Amino acid sequence: MLDKQLEFLLRAVARAKATGKLLPYEALSVSAARQQYEKAAPTLDILPLPVHAVETTQVPAMFHPEQITLAARWYWPGEASWFNPLPALLYLHGGGYTLGSLDSFDATYRLFAHHAKCAVLALDYRLAPEHPFPAAVHDTFAALNWLHHEAESLGLNRQCLMIGGDSAGGTLAAVGALYAREQNWALAGQLLLYPGTQARHTSPSHALFSQGYLLESTTLDWFFSHYMGPSATYEDWRFAPSLAASHRGLAPAWLAVAGYDPLRDDGLRYAAQLIAAGTEVTTVNYTTLVHGFFNLGGAVNAVQAAHREALDFVQQRIALSTRLN
Repeated sequence: MLDKQLEFLLRAVARAKATGKLLPYEALSVSAARQQYEKAAPTLDILPLPVHAVETTQVPAMFHPEQITLAARWYWPGEASWFNPLPALLYLHGGGYTLGSLDSFDATYRLFAHHAKCAVLALDYRLAPEHPFPAAVHDTFAALNWLHHEAESLGLNRQCLMIGGDSAGGTLAAVGALYAREQNWALAGQLLLYPGTQARHTSPSHALFSQGYLLESTTLDWFFSHYMGPSATYEDWRFAPSLAASHRGLAPAWLAVAGYDPLRDDGLRYAAQLIAAGTEVTTVNYTTLVHGFFNLGGAVNAVQAAHREALDFVQQRIALSTRLN
């Protein structure tokens, strides 16, 4: 059964759309959609938590003909140094590869830095349509490469690096974990919040929840038309991590899905693939919630349980990696 607070929220969204106060992203220009997203994002999220320091930084890009850098932001839980190296979480925000920014997900970054006591690197990866596939994937690889090779100079524990993200960011995190495996880098964990993992939207959940549950099928099509373009093939593991040749040897995963999410079955199928390949997976189905719930904690009390369980996973991976190394 749909959460009562969410039911109230969805009715309010439906009224706003009916009166023209809120427009679906596909009815807007990309610029206007980004403005609407940035304005709405903080209104339903938790209040930002205090952290020791927030610093901007630049990450060297990869697979780019020019020597460009990527904007990023550090959220520090305390002082980092070579004698007190910190665990770190690379977090990739959601937004359909088209929307979202460091500012719109600030509360999420702070949540992990404050409670899990890990340094959080928030990457401002390049967005479509200005930078279509595989730009965001390449940026994810670049950030992982930088973290791995510069861990000591950054005051980080190389044996306790994790990757995570929500929605499109969850897909990027899953793809990043596959890339790390190929590089023989042992990530401490992967945190996957309602990721898209399949090349085609043919599962029952896509039909059941195609309209009326925040993320709609027409919006998904709009996102992917910008990200993949008219000529790209969707049959690529960097877009659909379920298509990877192997899922063996991956970092332990915490994978969350929502009961009223068109991407629900994608996440559950990917979890089953990982488990079949011998990867340690904790799968959680928040049956009363919708896509994007992790950023609705200011309006929906049930989200607090998801926050606690995600934090528990990160803290457990930190404790285990620290003990083993």
